[in-house]
Amino acid sequence: MADWRAHPEPGGKAIDRIVLYIDDLDRCSSRQVVEVLEAIHLLLALELFVVVVGVDPRWLVRSLSSHYDEILAETPGGGHVTPEDYLEKIINLPLVLPGMSSGSLRQLLRSLVPERTTENRSVAEPPAPPPVAQEAVPDIEARSEVDSRRRPGRAVKPPRPLTDREIELLSALDRLVATPREAKRLFNLYRMLRSTRDLSEASRFLGEDGEPGEYQVVVALLGLLTAPAHLLGKALDGPADVSRSIRGGLARRSSEATWAEFVADCEPRREGGRWGNAVVGDLSEEEARDWLRLHRGLTQVSAALEVDRLAHFQKWVLVIRRFSYVLSPAA
Repeated sequence: MADWRAHPEPGGKAIDRIVLYIDDLDRCSSRQVVEVLEAIHLLLALELFVVVVGVDPRWLVRSLSSHYDEILAETPGGGHVTPEDYLEKIINLPLVLPGMSSGSLRQLLRSLVPERTTENRSVAEPPAPPPVAQEAVPDIEARSEVDSRRRPGRAVKPPRPLTDREIELLSALDRLVATPREAKRLFNLYRMLRSTRDLSEASRFLGEDGEPGEYQVVVALLGLLTAPAHLLGKALDGPADVSRSIRGGLARRSSEATWAEFVADCEPRREGGRWGNAVVGDLSEEEARDWLRLHRGLTQVSAALEVDRLAHFQKWVLVIRRFSYVLSPAA
């Protein structure tokens, strides 16, 4: 390759560089991560190659610590070699991408919403599929937007785009959304839930006759899904302990309680040198940081809610948790 670059064929173009992009390395096993890093080190000995690695650095450090646990142990002369020392010999220019800035979630969501159109299209009605048994969800309107449009011999309207109210409320979750990937996941989850609702003019989901729409409850609960994953089960199902002033998770509380009380209880407090909150009790420092982020994010979105009674949120918990890896205690 070097000779080809130095002596290009007549009329041909010499290869100046080969740029290798490596993505999703943080989805590989520790052994694979180390093997790829070793291969990168060999490639970079050749002037021809440039390697760009997109990866969560925490996974690199964890993989190196696991694979080279003996080598990275303390040396006889004192001190020790760290995974960061290893990485510095391979990756010359680390570049940390910044998190999403305030207001960028709103801009991203608006870019994902298709342009509004009034076009109506008539389509042939496909044969109705056989009925499928589904788990009953009490008190939640089950007629979908698709079903409301699927009527033989009638023009079919395109799906209703998100309203400005929906976009603004979703944007209020920006404290809980750190990356564009998380933002896209939030958007897709909301669209999937929305597609199973009746979005007609008399829709309970979007609000009717001055009543707040159920979409507000859905967006607030999606904030729990967007927060660090290990918090969801505790936030929903944590047991109460009256003797320690622990009121437990959202699903365990009285339906007459309020969402504002639950959000306030998420805030971690330090007493006697120990962290804790009124949802789960004692917390480590790392857990306290995650709960603080959740509390701040939920506080921000709650300021825009017109719904507060916890019963409205509890009836949506079963639906919301289906989009997570947290099963109900009964399951």
